[in-house]
Parts: sequence; C-alpha cells; structure tokens
Amino acid sequence: MRVYVGIDLAFKSSHKAYAVTAAGDELLSGYRFRTDAEDLDRLVEKVEGMAPGAEVWSISEPTGSVWRNVGAYLKSKGWKAHIVSNQKAHDLRRFLHRHTKTDAVDAEALAQMGRIAPEALQPIRIDPKAQSLLRWAKRYSKASLQLASLKRGFVNQVEEVLPGVGTVAPDLLTAAGKAFYRHYISPMKVRRLGLKRFTRALEKRAGRKLQPGAAQRLFDFALKMNQLSAEGVLEVDFTELEDLVQIELDALEAKEAQLARLKDGLVKLYRELHPSGALHSIQGVGEVTAASCLAILLTHSFPNAKHLRSYLGVIPRVNESGVTTSKGSRLTKQGPAWVRRLLYIAAESARRWDPQLAEVYRREMVDKANPHRKAVLAVVTRLVDRIWALYRDDRGYELRDQDGNSVSAKEARAVVTEHLEVPKEVRARLKKQREEDDQEKREEARAEAPKGRGQPKAVSQSAASFY
Repeated sequence: MRVYVGIDLAFKSSHKAYAVTAAGDELLSGYRFRTDAEDLDRLVEKVEGMAPGAEVWSISEPTGSVWRNVGAYLKSKGWKAHIVSNQKAHDLRRFLHRHTKTDAVDAEALAQMGRIAPEALQPIRIDPKAQSLLRWAKRYSKASLQLASLKRGFVNQVEEVLPGVGTVAPDLLTAAGKAFYRHYISPMKVRRLGLKRFTRALEKRAGRKLQPGAAQRLFDFALKMNQLSAEGVLEVDFTELEDLVQIELDALEAKEAQLARLKDGLVKLYRELHPSGALHSIQGVGEVTAASCLAILLTHSFPNAKHLRSYLGVIPRVNESGVTTSKGSRLTKQGPAWVRRLLYIAAESARRWDPQLAEVYRREMVDKANPHRKAVLAVVTRLVDRIWALYRDDRGYELRDQDGNSVSAKEARAVVTEHLEVPKEVRARLKKQREEDDQEKREEARAEAPKGRGQPKAVSQSAASFY
C-alpha cells in the first residue's frame, strides 16, 4: 500500500497537508503544521497511524528553501520525499478545481499528482555541496542578466543624447570602451585635444593600444557632434552628462566585480565536485555552463537523457488527437530558463567546432528551411544528450566527423568550414522570409488593434533619467 501526502509549503504561515491512498481514499485533509521537529513528528505519526505499514511519499513544490528542510526531515523518518515542478502542479490544480485557489486545494493537487502522474515527481536529493553549487550557478546567471541589462540601458541612454555613438565607440565592457565613455564622452573635449593627443590619451587611459582606425572613427564622430551642436541641432549639457555617465559606469563596474567573484566561487566549487572536468571537455561548453549543468544533475534524478531534456524544456511539444499528430513545432520551454540560455550560447559555439553538431545545424537550415534560432535549438537538444553521457560515464568528450571517425580540434574545424557551412544564399533567403513573416504578423496585429486616437507617447524612463 502506498500513501501520497501533498504538502503546500508556506513561508510565514503554517503548511497544509493532504493525504490520499493509491486507491484514491482520502486519509487527511487540511492538516496544518510548521517546520519544526515536534509538528513534523505529529504529521508522521498521524499519517502512519491511519495507514500502518504503508509506503509514504511526500510531494511538494520547490518553494524557496523550505522544501529542502521539510523533505530532509521526512526522509530521515523513512518517507520518500519528492518535488514536482510548479507548472505541472498548477496545471493539475486548474483541472481538479478550476475556480478555486486555496492552500488546501494546492495540497490536494500535489497528493493527486502521485496517483495521476508519478513519473512527473523528482526524488529529493539532499547534498549540501550540490545545493550550494546550484545557488552559486543561479546567482551568477541572475547577475549576468543584470549586467547585460545595465549595459543595454547605458548604451540606449547615451544613444539618445549622442545618436550613433554606439556604432563608432568600442564595446562598453572593454578597457578602451570604459576609458572613452568615462573621460571623453564630450565631443568638445575630443576636438580640443586633436587626433594625435586624443589617441595617446585614450590609449594611456585604457592601458593598451587601440585597434587600427578606432581613434580616427571616434575623432570624426566628435567633429560631427560638434557641428550639430554649433548648428543648434544638438542641445546637451555635457557637464551634467559626464556626471551621469560616471554614476552609470560605477554601477556597471561594481556589477562586473560582483560577477567576477561569483564566477570564481562557482568555478572553484565545480572543480571540487567534478575533478575530471569531463563536462567542459565539449567544445563551446565552458566551466560556467558545465557547473550549471552539474548543479542540475546533482540535485535531481534523471534515469536517462530523455528525462533531462524534458526537465530542461528542450523537447518538442506534441499535439495529438485521434486523427492527427503534430510534433516538433516548438519546444516546451519548461524548466529552468537560466540553464537554457547558457546551453543556447554553448550550442552556438559548439556547432562551429563539432562536425556532427554542425551537420545537425546545416540539415535544419538547408533541408528543413528552419531559421537560425530553431536550428541552434536542435543543436541544444543534441548537446544535452552529450552532457548526460559524459556525466554518466565520467569521461572526456571526443570530436568525431560525420562518419564517426575521431578527429582533432583542428581537423574538426576544417571539416566544418569546408563541408558543413550553410550557404550564404540560404541564410539570405531564410532571413528575408522571416522578415516577411514578421511584417505580416505586425500588419495583422495592427488590423486587430482597436481603432481610435490612442494614448500619447510617454517619454521613456531611460531617456528621462538623463535629464
């Protein structure tokens, strides 16, 4: 006999439990308890008293860190503790109680999940080091997105004041880019220095030589901005702008420093838990991506690669009825998006070096006429399979050509370049088709939009922050 106990966890208030047997008999409903040994012992005694000798499964959602504490204690009492994804629990709750949302309903839906879809449950694995790796990986991913957002916001703000500066200035995160934005954002200052002095000053600030022609492009841009300012087209208080730029750059550099510390901690823990380094032996998979994948593998149980793909949301949706079957149109995109972002970047690099992955990418674009993004997502799916195999066998990755023969990195790159590149005309055709499709969607959206004068455009927040 098996009993499923659904536990709706709470942060401040008490948790709620609902227990049901595999046959569907309700044992417990709306039982309240808190995260302390006395309350948890009472829950265990109550359930086991109602079903002596039964195998008890607890089921909860991964709410904060509470689920680890509750799950670890129940495991110590002989229960089998499980978690289920928030999305799956949400879908079942809507099915069982369409117009109701309470803690009791949530607990019941979680318990019924064990009866209806036990394959959706993940056994809780309590490993402090693995949980720590997962926290570091998530924090690094969040900080990297914040840095990217800060960079985009900064560039957009400066572009609104100095249109076109982003096309001539070095990348903001390079030493030359920081030196230019921090010290020479004023076109008048650049003009007064002259080309030679400006070049020397910028290289001194950056601590390195500039790329050929970079200083000339920046100097020409400054002359153009000066002309616009003289003609009254450009009205900017550059003293105020320089102060604002300093503040923004200070925030960017602080976030960069934080990201560097997070990366150091993440990589250090990854090397400790995975000394063989097998996961980052794949071309394109760096230590950060490998550490993030390892965190998922160590904190979840996956019997095979298919279950890992399903958890990460890199399997195609399937729409099936009695007479039709449609598959492969879109990925489910369930699971952690932060890992998928890393895998997408890794796949972009890996398909340039790995002949077998390059063949997948080429086939998607040339034979199936799929756009670049969808072709890369097909590579992501294969990449996940490789990561699973390396983790399972704890072995390094070996590059192979289309026929399965082992090749060196240099030979693999040559095979990809000479035989597996996507023709330019194919890329151009697919790009044109996508632009036409996007235009058609925009026209349809405009046609369906309500008619009327609409609301006046508001000044964007990013623009307002500079004035």
